[in-house]
Amino acid sequence: MDFWDQVMPATLKPMQQQRFKELLGPHLMAFDRQNLTGSYALNLGWSVHKAVAQRLQSAALQDNSTSECRYYLCWRNVTLNGSPIREAAVAQLQNFAIPSSGTLKLDYVGYQVPGPGCPPASADEMRWLLAGLRALQGAYYRSLLALRQEYLPDGLRRSQEEERAAAVRARAVSKKPFAGKGAGPKPAEPSEAAQIEIRQQQQQQEQD
Repeated sequence: MDFWDQVMPATLKPMQQQRFKELLGPHLMAFDRQNLTGSYALNLGWSVHKAVAQRLQSAALQDNSTSECRYYLCWRNVTLNGSPIREAAVAQLQNFAIPSSGTLKLDYVGYQVPGPGCPPASADEMRWLLAGLRALQGAYYRSLLALRQEYLPDGLRRSQEEERAAAVRARAVSKKPFAGKGAGPKPAEPSEAAQIEIRQQQQQQEQD
């Protein structure tokens, strides 16, 4: 809507601009053909949005930078109806058939170097860029902290350290000595009646 925000004030009053956005905003699409870089959310059921998707597909296939390195993909973070599209499929974009319905979301990255006559970025664009870079930096730091929590200083993963500690405890238990070295299990004590009978037999033998 950036394009329309620039041109509407010249012809429409503020209330008319708001009404214009409410009624026609979802159907409007304006982008710089010389710089397609940006985020797109396209309703493929609308012909104008499908045409934009086809234009982005054609532009990506014509970008010579993508042939120099397989990591140079113009379509990034692609989802169709909320389901991510695998990077391998995006790398073969010429085989991707754009459907006639559904929601296609993607980040388009252009690799063309701006020429000397290109105007510089505006203050709003620079603020948007810096905010995005700060968000990416924060996410990167959070992933590093999570990695440091997962890996211990000696290079072992926490799960591996726990397994090693459990093995040490198991070996310590297995090395505990029995009641007698080399002896079998201790025999059970005779019952009280058996003990009385044994004493009577002993007394009878002494009398004889």
